[in-house]
This record gives sequence, C-alpha cells and structure tokens, in this order.
Amino acid sequence: MIEGAFHQRRLRRMERRIQAARLPVLKILEPFRWDWPKKINRLQVRHLLGLEFLAQKANAIFLGTVGLGNTHRAIALGYAACLEDYSVVFPNAMSLINDLSAARTQGRLKTELEKYLRPQLLVLDEVGYLPIDQRGADLLFQVISQRCERGSIALATRQAEKSQGRSGIRPYQVHGEGVTSFYATIG
Repeated sequence: MIEGAFHQRRLRRMERRIQAARLPVLKILEPFRWDWPKKINRLQVRHLLGLEFLAQKANAIFLGTVGLGNTHRAIALGYAACLEDYSVVFPNAMSLINDLSAARTQGRLKTELEKYLRPQLLVLDEVGYLPIDQRGADLLFQVISQRCERGSIALATRQAEKSQGRSGIRPYQVHGEGVTSFYATIG
C-alpha cells in the first residue's frame, strides 16, 4: 500500500512537471527517423538524453537546417528531463522575448525573468528563425547570461545558410574549466 501511494505521488509529480514545462506536444525519440539525414550523430543525441549534462549545468545545441528534427529532439529532451524529475520550461525564442518585453513595460521584469531562470533546464526553441531587434536581443542575453551556472539551456536553432556567409558549423564537444557543452547537430 505504501509503495502504491509513493508511485501515485511520483506519477502526479511527473504530470505536474510536464504541464509546467509547457511542451507544445509530447515527443520521444523512438519514432524519430534516424535514416535521414545521415549526418545525425545518433550516439551523441542518445548521450544527451542520458541527461548527465544537467548535473554539470552544461548546455546543448540542436543545430540543423529547417525541417530536420531540431524541435522534435529538443521536445524529447525536455520530456525526458521531466520524467527524471527535473524542472523544465520550453518557450520559443519570440514568446520568451515578448513575455519579457511586456513584463518590462509593466514593471515586473524581475519576476518574469525568474520564470526562465528557475528551472533546471530551459529548452529554447526557434532561436534565430525570426529577426530579433536590439531590445529583444538584450532580453534574450539577460536570460542566457543569468542562467550561467544556475541551470542548463538546450537551444534548437537552424544552421546558417551558405548564402548568409556562415557555413561549416560542425558537431563537436567542448570541455572547459567547469563547463561541458554538448553540441548535437544535424543537417
């Protein structure tokens, strides 16, 4: 009976975490198409879903061209973290900027910032899909810089097109002083 009550409490806690994360839909990696494109580093993504990077307060970037599963994998990462009892929030970049901009206008920026600083994992989707003005960039910078050493960030973004003059971004892992960043890329 005690074990059943414990299981029920754990289940309700997971459900609350998933709801608080504001995931747009629930995604897992099992249905993900690993056969296309072939450049996806499956082992690196699986390692990332092991969630060890969260204990180190490290960051992840899902980088690839549009339509190749960056958001799918970012949602799966957020969902996996919720299932392991991590606090998660999943905004897209523009909604985060709009929320913070409105809060600044209403004089409650500090309170609204906490919404994005408190969770153990911030999964930020669609970074760089739409142009961001200077004010928006400043607000986004505040979130990213203040999360440093407080919690992890997973970004889903697109790879720069060759016509934009920035190509050649490739997957790698960086290990530095007290920081480990995993860059999982596709495309």
